[in-house]
Amino acid sequence: MKKFFLTIFLGLCFVNFIFAGNSLVEINGKRYTGKDFKTWWQFWKDKDTQFPETPDKFINWILLSDEAKAMGLDEEPSYKRKLRIFREVRSILQLRYDEVEKKININPDSLWAFYKKEFSPFYSIKILITDNKSEAFKWKKILKTKKDFDKYFNQLKKKGKAKDLGWKRPVGIPEEFKKAVFNYKKDKIYGPILYKKNYYFIMVNDKFAGSKKDYQKIHKNVAYRYKKYMEAKLTRELIDKLKKKYKIEVNWKLINRIKPFDNLSADLKDKVVIKIEDNILKAEKFKKDLEKEINLRGLRKRLSEEVIAKVKKNIVNDVISQTLTSIEALNRHYENTVMKDIYWFYKRNRLIREFENRVIIPKIKITDDELKEYYIKHKKDFTTPELVEIAVIQTHDRKLIYDAFRRIRNGENFFEVAREIQFHGARPEVRRVDNLIKELRIAIEKMREGEVSPVIKYKDWYFIVKLIKKHHKNVHKFETVKKNIKDIIFKKKFNQLENEYIKKLREKSEIKINKKEWENIKKELGRS
Repeated sequence: MKKFFLTIFLGLCFVNFIFAGNSLVEINGKRYTGKDFKTWWQFWKDKDTQFPETPDKFINWILLSDEAKAMGLDEEPSYKRKLRIFREVRSILQLRYDEVEKKININPDSLWAFYKKEFSPFYSIKILITDNKSEAFKWKKILKTKKDFDKYFNQLKKKGKAKDLGWKRPVGIPEEFKKAVFNYKKDKIYGPILYKKNYYFIMVNDKFAGSKKDYQKIHKNVAYRYKKYMEAKLTRELIDKLKKKYKIEVNWKLINRIKPFDNLSADLKDKVVIKIEDNILKAEKFKKDLEKEINLRGLRKRLSEEVIAKVKKNIVNDVISQTLTSIEALNRHYENTVMKDIYWFYKRNRLIREFENRVIIPKIKITDDELKEYYIKHKKDFTTPELVEIAVIQTHDRKLIYDAFRRIRNGENFFEVAREIQFHGARPEVRRVDNLIKELRIAIEKMREGEVSPVIKYKDWYFIVKLIKKHHKNVHKFETVKKNIKDIIFKKKFNQLENEYIKKLREKSEIKINKKEWENIKKELGRS
């Protein structure tokens, strides 16, 4: 029997040992580890936050978020909406990392292959341009040889209808021109090619295959463009994969009936134009998005059926892409894996914000009398100090400074003399009078703008000061600083109320701190 009780006793000691070793604090029966503290500290601090001497701020944070939850604030629609938005945004970023960024392998072989495809060879190109279809086909009959092209090029250059594009790499050549350029034959003229409502004739004068030397010169640009190219490629592949995974319904018949800037009939407003799983987009919202896109792109003045159709297609593609990535990101439940720590922190921190908005902030009342009283008591805080713009010659050499003073007094330019004594001369600078050494301050008080002081001695330094301008003290008007004062008083009252709540919560809570674990954390984070 003794052996049995001894075993139980040793077992309990072992449990207590584990508890002491792994837990930092116990709050109302719930244990929080050193890892919990470090997670909180990682996301709570900013660059200027001092490491706390005790775990009290962490404990207070836990107490406030627990109190908010006990009040049921985690069931409030505003809290749930913010939590959903945070989870969605962060999850999409993580999905992009997993499916795009992580899969981009930038290495010498891939960059060289990309250079050969997109940056070489490059071509010397000349073009003729017209927006007149009849003129374009007239040129087609005339332009048979390089001589014909050069003749027209010289004639049309003055009219802005001919351009020498110089050397162009594949990456800088419009898609509509690439076939003509890449398959060129010497002195052959290609055209007319329709591109952005103009007709073009192209002649390639020369071609350069590219080289390792050229590649080294533009290596950074190649790497940047390769990364962008791979991002676009992997994003397309992801969307194509998700299109097969999730059910998508697009009502093109209804979309084609929607006319921008026209009234939408009542029977169409609530009809669904796009459905992706449980997500729907109604006709009225689609119409608003369509009009917004047209306005943003400045297309309203040149609207056509073709332009409207193109904008509609872009909106549909964007809606599909964004909705699919959102659905997939949320379905991966990153908040339980790679996002676990930040999600834990955000949930609690957001609860505290809800508590502040619901409980603390409504109790803060600030009257105009309080604002005025604060202004009168702290008027010096709203006063621009007395400033002076001065230029100073300074040296350790007594003979040199008195010689300089004599020259200035005899009419030589202060700044010219300063340049001979100091490497950079005497630079005008604005200084606070109360920050100047006593000797300079006394001298300046007796001077008028434009005057030069006698020689001033301070320790083993000698000075000559030129007073350029005085800026007298200026007290800001109450109305000017009223909002600043309100912010100051608000923060003070907020902190006071929050501290009172924390005090009450601590009084009714059972809190145990594992001092040994706290010392370990301080040591680990280099704070002890």
